[in-house]
Amino acid sequence: MNMSELRNTTLQYFQKQMPNAPDYIVHDLVYKSYKNDPKGAYRLIDFVNQRDWKLLTLPITAKGFPWDNRTQALLQSRTGGKSPGFGIPNDAARHEQQKKMLANGPSQEPIIVAQTLLGKLELIEGWHRTIQSLELWPEGYDQPAWVGFHTARSSSQGM
Repeated sequence: MNMSELRNTTLQYFQKQMPNAPDYIVHDLVYKSYKNDPKGAYRLIDFVNQRDWKLLTLPITAKGFPWDNRTQALLQSRTGGKSPGFGIPNDAARHEQQKKMLANGPSQEPIIVAQTLLGKLELIEGWHRTIQSLELWPEGYDQPAWVGFHTARSSSQGM
């Protein structure tokens, strides 16, 4: 079996485990996580399956947006990507890349957020994009987002 077949098999496995999840969520959140943290990727299966996912356009602002406390604190502490990257591989380079990609306006690639039990939103994926976008447009911008809403299957808050 070659590497491409192995990748396709792994992705197909995850798709079967999350039949109601959008392909974007399966690929961008779970499959990409698998490369760095296989055990963590398997934990994400329940997280994804406990939510109904909707693609929305969110009006993102640094203040006033209903981020959960953890997300709000991390967005503030990362100060535009200039502070330590919390162990994130290639953090500074990834921030620079996002800054270049945002030169023509807010990204149309969705971020991934999940509703907490308190109704706030937790940023799951898209940190570099969001941090750099808030640097460029602190008063706000519109951002496509896959939002995971709690369902009757949900039993935990956040990840």
